[in-house]
Amino acid sequence: FALLIGGYKAFTAVPIYQADGMLQVEEKTSGLANLDVATMMEDRSPVNAEIEILRSRSVLGAVVDNLKLDIVAYPEYFPLIGAALARRGPASERPTVKVESLNLPESMRGSAFELVLVGPDKYELFDAEGTFLLRGDVGKVASHAMPSEDSLSIFVSMLRGDKDQSFWVIRQPRLAAIQSLQARLSVSERGDWSGILSVRVEGADPESIQQQVNEIANVYVRQN
Repeated sequence: FALLIGGYKAFTAVPIYQADGMLQVEEKTSGLANLDVATMMEDRSPVNAEIEILRSRSVLGAVVDNLKLDIVAYPEYFPLIGAALARRGPASERPTVKVESLNLPESMRGSAFELVLVGPDKYELFDAEGTFLLRGDVGKVASHAMPSEDSLSIFVSMLRGDKDQSFWVIRQPRLAAIQSLQARLSVSERGDWSGILSVRVEGADPESIQQQVNEIANVYVRQN
């Protein structure tokens, strides 16, 4: 029984990848002053400050906005083993969805929407209770008027799967997306007083975390 449980855990475990990058923080020095221990400790504090800036909401908030990390979209699989089986199949045959934008009232952030593939490049969107909202085409903006004079619009740039395949789309509150990125981000100095910062991001999508590391570096450099 223990062997079966272990095998199931190993089969269904989601692989976690790590992407990393390096940044150099340059400080002006004055000859032999760096040999003084007190001066070395003072030089270290700017590096610590840069680490906090890299992890700040100002930098990570811009990363979330630029990469739209607050939009989460994923396919619905057969319970228990569906996702594991899909990961072991060819990437070109896996159900895939890419949502470029999802504009909705602030009160609806965090709510899940079901997107169903109903034909070639055509889909229907339902709320969590199964109420039909709109029918749209891949590559075009689709919108739905809400009862409170607000509107909901979505732009799906890629959709692949069998007919009636379901996907779930959520737009998180911005703060939740920032905190999620902070939890997956680690920043540390390589060696003592090197001024070299190592930036690492973990996640299940290797391509996405590479983009996140690059964008964190780009936003930080533009801000400084």
